[in-house]
Amino acid sequence: MKKGIHKAINWNAPGHKFYDDIYLKQVEQFWLPEEINVSDDKSIWEELDPNIKVAYERILAGLTLLDTEQTVGITKVGDKTDNLFIKSILTLFAGFETIHARSYSTIFQTLCTNERIDELFDWIEHTKELQDKVAMIINTYESIEDKESLFMSMIGSLCLEGICFYSGFFLPLWLAGQGKMVNSGEIINLILRDEKLHTVGVGFFAKELFAEFSEEKQVELKEKAIEMIKSVYEAEYTYSKMLYKDLDFLDEVATYLEFNVNYALSCAGFEPMFDVTENDVNPIVMNGYSTETKTHDFFSTKGNGYVKTSKVENLDDDDFDFDFE
Repeated sequence: MKKGIHKAINWNAPGHKFYDDIYLKQVEQFWLPEEINVSDDKSIWEELDPNIKVAYERILAGLTLLDTEQTVGITKVGDKTDNLFIKSILTLFAGFETIHARSYSTIFQTLCTNERIDELFDWIEHTKELQDKVAMIINTYESIEDKESLFMSMIGSLCLEGICFYSGFFLPLWLAGQGKMVNSGEIINLILRDEKLHTVGVGFFAKELFAEFSEEKQVELKEKAIEMIKSVYEAEYTYSKMLYKDLDFLDEVATYLEFNVNYALSCAGFEPMFDVTENDVNPIVMNGYSTETKTHDFFSTKGNGYVKTSKVENLDDDDFDFDFE
């Protein structure tokens, strides 16, 4: 039996505004894939180029693996921190990762036969590029023994949330931006909105923990963090080459990936790794990347701005500019 004082989280305590803000943002964004009519995409799906269909299917399969692992992995990070607010928020994030994993299955059920779905899940298990990049991050969750390894697990989570998901989002956003697979794209946009919030949150938690170390230890940990981020980037680029090899925009995917690496780094308080800005990203994809709430008419898709309570305000990109001081 564990001995000692068991503490309760006090959301009324002073000095936790960021935790409160990010908690409220996440619960305001609650959604379910069943509320979006993916079946409307079926006719468009049948007309897509076969290479695009294969890439699309594999992208969603890979994203399903990431969300499946993150559902458990992010709670392991929370379990090892003494900060009750971080424990609570990461547990909340994990619930949304479960929704994301189910969302891809909702799309699969509409677009693919059961036989094809089984083939895709077998592909997940036998694709080395995918397995290797996931293992790289999961290993940080399995190796938490002290504050230093806890920090590295947060960097691992930052890589998963802010880098690994995003290369997969490129094709769905690109298609939806041209009026194709719009409903499936709406699900992707809702997921992306959550992942951006998770990237901001995990980055901030890592930055808070980083500040507790001595300057000498910070130099060492920063080098280790940057080394890991580079390794994840290289693994993600290798995976992207495999996914997009039969399509014509690998260079654009690479630029989008570099942009998101820089964003993840900024969330942890680190300098950018690449000389790339949002102006270099494909504008169709960049428009879909925006977390600004979309407005739809009554007969359109649900939109990532829908809410279940009249007290919730619409989101825009400024809502992700938290005051970390």
